[in-house]
Amino acid sequence: MRRIDIRILQELSAPLEICSRPFLKPASRLGVGEAELLKALREIKNSGVMRRVGAVLNHKNAGFEYNALVAWKIKKNTRNKIGRLFSKIPSVSHCYLRCPASGWPYSLYTMVHAKSSKERETLIRQMAVKAKAGDYRVLRTVRELKKTKQSINGIWA
Repeated sequence: MRRIDIRILQELSAPLEICSRPFLKPASRLGVGEAELLKALREIKNSGVMRRVGAVLNHKNAGFEYNALVAWKIKKNTRNKIGRLFSKIPSVSHCYLRCPASGWPYSLYTMVHAKSSKERETLIRQMAVKAKAGDYRVLRTVRELKKTKQSINGIWA
């Protein structure tokens, strides 16, 4: 990995400004042009060092205070289809498959966000109807544990 790539990853571990050109200021701080920074990011991504650059929304600040992880018991032959269906729902931030465990037959998980408990419950019922899934468990968020983001600052000297 090139020294500039390390500096780019360190620079971009900080939050980006919400604006029409979020990479302009980081590029300036790095002493490169915006186009050069974006090209380097594509190269870093293509090398497999990073998968993507994406925004992380603070759902509570956006008014979505009623959340739940829903565990779904879905037939093995329809899991991928239902997963794709659920992942297209705007109120679903996470959708993933896991192997069922002994005594816990649920294999598909979705994180659902809503602005009220009624909205959350309605959304989950609608999802169950769409998926023809009668067996699911709603694990409501009781409290949020401390979240920390991954940072690479200081790793490479």
